[in-house]
Amino acid sequence: MNLLRLTILTLALPLAVATCGGGSSPTAPAAPAPTDPSTVIEPSCADPAPLEGTYDSRAPGYIVSLEQGTDAQATADELAARYGFEVQRVFQSLPGFSAELTPEVVAAIRCEPVVVLVEHDGVVEAF
Repeated sequence: MNLLRLTILTLALPLAVATCGGGSSPTAPAAPAPTDPSTVIEPSCADPAPLEGTYDSRAPGYIVSLEQGTDAQATADELAARYGFEVQRVFQSLPGFSAELTPEVVAAIRCEPVVVLVEHDGVVEAF
């Protein structure tokens, strides 16, 4: 009788573990890998704002230029709420803002009608 119980437990245990999520399933979707910040994702819109400059890990953010006459603070706050980023600085004279953005957010922001240019932030070095 003990041999029968041991056999049933041996057969039932892997099934219970797999059902409870303790094992890995070859059909389970893998967690998405973090996107490299230097990656450029093509926007899905027909006429995206240009993306200028190149990624520099010493200044990983972006400067987003907005249409003239735009309320830069209100627009920056609205876009930050919509896309989940934190505005670092807002510029009023030439409306825009700076922020650290993921490649996915950069692609989406470039499709916003009020955005005229997205540029990689950079480091200025003195000679």
